[in-house]
Amino acid sequence: MSITGISGSTGGGQLQSPTFGQALKQSWANTFAQSKALGVLRVAFNLTGVGALIDLAVSGIRHKMGVLGVNAQPTQSRGIGRQEDSRIDVSSSDSGSRQSVSLRTRFESSVKEGLGMIPPYDAEAYTSSALQDMVDDEGERELMKEKLKNPTFSSQNFVGFRESEKSGIFIAVFKNKEGGEEELEFSNRIGRFEIRGQRLKDLLSKSDYSNLSEMIERTQMTSADAMLGYVCGAAFNTLINDCKGKDKEEVRELVESIRNQTIPGTKATYGEMMELDDLLG
Repeated sequence: MSITGISGSTGGGQLQSPTFGQALKQSWANTFAQSKALGVLRVAFNLTGVGALIDLAVSGIRHKMGVLGVNAQPTQSRGIGRQEDSRIDVSSSDSGSRQSVSLRTRFESSVKEGLGMIPPYDAEAYTSSALQDMVDDEGERELMKEKLKNPTFSSQNFVGFRESEKSGIFIAVFKNKEGGEEELEFSNRIGRFEIRGQRLKDLLSKSDYSNLSEMIERTQMTSADAMLGYVCGAAFNTLINDCKGKDKEEVRELVESIRNQTIPGTKATYGEMMELDDLLG
């Protein structure tokens, strides 16, 4: 999953580096323009003044879990956002300049702040949230919940995909123990971070899973984790603005130093989550 930056400007036309809260607001406003699962949040972005939306955006990730009944406390996280050892190491940067270290420090702060906002991991809530993206129809979604633990729908039994007559839908085919086939309908809409469309097809056809529930749970804190995507989107937006006007070699040095680095507490790298080459253009 990749993230592209969102530029921002002041009323006078002068570019201003946003706070993390503002960057997260921009990331959420853009990402959920077409969201059905968070329709209330979308309406709020459309109808409420920008200044009043900062707090709403900063709490956006908790809201995504909150609509599922999860009580996420601000001081809690999935155990990744508050750890001292989750910081990017900038102490031994002999090859880096003061400017690039400064950029890394601010970037690190944005990522850490965002990671700390992700609610504690709860398998049931995480799966329910993913299903909101995987299946558009509410009735079909309820039926899908009953099939999550069914071993028929495993990587071993996966056959392939079929086209659907329904718009925005694709069909995944699995063989059953009787030798026949069973079909599941999934969302084929384009998603920025969500598990749907091609990302979902890749998971179904290329990953190893004994049932759909296991497939979903294994995406937690990977490049297919939507909430991690929201966090990285906001942090990357801040980084893009911080890099504007900076020496190109300093920016390149920063990009290469973090490209293959694993995001603290996750199974994803910065290069997987962010279109870092956009900073070099």
